Amino acid sequence: MRPRNAWLVLLLLTVIIRLPYLLDDRQVIDESFYSTIGIEVLDGGQPYVSAVDRKPPLLFYTYAASFGLVGKYNFIGLHVISLLWVCATMGVLYVVARRLFDWRVGIVAAFFYSVFQPAGDYRNQAMNGEMLMNLPILLALGLVFIPGRRKVRPELLAAGALLAVAFLYKQPAAIAAVPMGLYLLLPSYRASRGLHLGHSLLHGALLTIGFATALGLSMWWLHSIGILDDALFWTTRTDFVHGPSDPIYWKRLLFYCTVSFVLPMAPLLACAVASMGSQARATLWREHTAEFEALVLLLAFSWVGTAASGRFASHHFIQLLPALCLLGAPVLVAVWDERLSYRFPLLRQKVLAWTLSILFVGFTIAQTIAFQVRFHGGEAPIYVRSITQAGDRIFVWGPSPDFYLDAHRGPASRYSSTFPLTGYIFGSPLNWDPTYDPSPRIHPGAWEQLERDLEHTRPKVLVDEFTALGGGKYALAGYPYLRDLIANDYELAREYPRARVYVRRGATRSTKAVVVDSALGESWAEAVGQKGPSEISLPCAAPAGY
Repeated sequence: MRPRNAWLVLLLLTVIIRLPYLLDDRQVIDESFYSTIGIEVLDGGQPYVSAVDRKPPLLFYTYAASFGLVGKYNFIGLHVISLLWVCATMGVLYVVARRLFDWRVGIVAAFFYSVFQPAGDYRNQAMNGEMLMNLPILLALGLVFIPGRRKVRPELLAAGALLAVAFLYKQPAAIAAVPMGLYLLLPSYRASRGLHLGHSLLHGALLTIGFATALGLSMWWLHSIGILDDALFWTTRTDFVHGPSDPIYWKRLLFYCTVSFVLPMAPLLACAVASMGSQARATLWREHTAEFEALVLLLAFSWVGTAASGRFASHHFIQLLPALCLLGAPVLVAVWDERLSYRFPLLRQKVLAWTLSILFVGFTIAQTIAFQVRFHGGEAPIYVRSITQAGDRIFVWGPSPDFYLDAHRGPASRYSSTFPLTGYIFGSPLNWDPTYDPSPRIHPGAWEQLERDLEHTRPKVLVDEFTALGGGKYALAGYPYLRDLIANDYELAREYPRARVYVRRGATRSTKAVVVDSALGESWAEAVGQKGPSEISLPCAAPAGY
């Protein structure tokens, strides 16, 4: 097969495995947090001021640019952009692997990324920080690996800047700068290029200068728009409480490493591990010793970034894929060509072929089922959309910002995600442990800031999700300010299985708003999804009192 035809087949497979994601018109897991802030930025707001999250700022500006391109709340368009980003990452993997070996190894490296980036978990397809940061990391790696015997390498400035870009997508990406810097200092690097130690030090300095300059310019720009202090505060704070000394850390490591990493990625891991063996090193990596050592270092340091939070969520393992794909691809091709042979079953030609085929089909089926059965917002957001106007603000007391996006309404407070107000720890079983008190983790001054925000925006609608979901210690009644605010200023308008909707007393209803009885069910949801509220013909009169 020619390279062009191989790429056409690969792109087709990439689309097939992601088709359920591409056709889904709602945010997926972490996309809700980043989309809420991105839309605020698109509307003239600022990260950390208009809406709070702990991720670096470039992530939110990328979301803002994406929605500016495809339209606000257009999640199918966002998912297409996510697919294009994945394809670009595959393209860079192809170029790096082809330069080291040949085009077939490049195709296999890209294929590995295409199949194992989603790895059977629909949440991995979200346009999250790990997926975004892999592209600049691989671009930097491609620049660092450019062959030649030049004493001065100005492209290393660009590589350092790209590593800073990756860091501005998610903090653990910064650790990729360490193995690339060490690569420039390796004796094997100098020997393969005819360089001296002084040249290596110069190359390391260029990489460092590029990183520091890009990061410094971004900090200067954040300072110029007045959010540097907020950005530093939120991006350097952490919510994890489980370190290596905590048994929960090791339980999560064992479970998620097995379920989300080892089992679904077994063929890739087998090829990558085999690549580190003496047989592969002597035959495949003999002329690329320095690059092999750099990829092993990249894998090791990427694991540190993956394990740093102690959460071991499935999408955290995406950070390991660049090194794994580049290490594993030459082994698969060598096994296919019968240049290498192994007794381990997963490294036999037919077993590899069948395993990869079964995993591809299995991942595709798993994605399709997951997108069919996942919760799709319900009627509460549609109801809120019907009784408010586009410029209205609402406040949602819940674990995630999904409701804002489903209702197409902006948050009335910067705390679109309520973790600063509750001490909620993402991904921790302590959240639902009745004996654990999260109050010490409430951010100082958060409740005073919430009061100022709500006094300024005076939201027409307040939604309580935590209580409706059986929130226990996060139930709204346990927070005096919100409890008193509702008692004095709001009345219960609707109660749904996953949300209670309160409307401000005396709030002026939109002339375009139509309130309908929940007995209309799915027909109402489908109608509002296709038309504006004022265009709908109701089969019955609106309930009295509303």
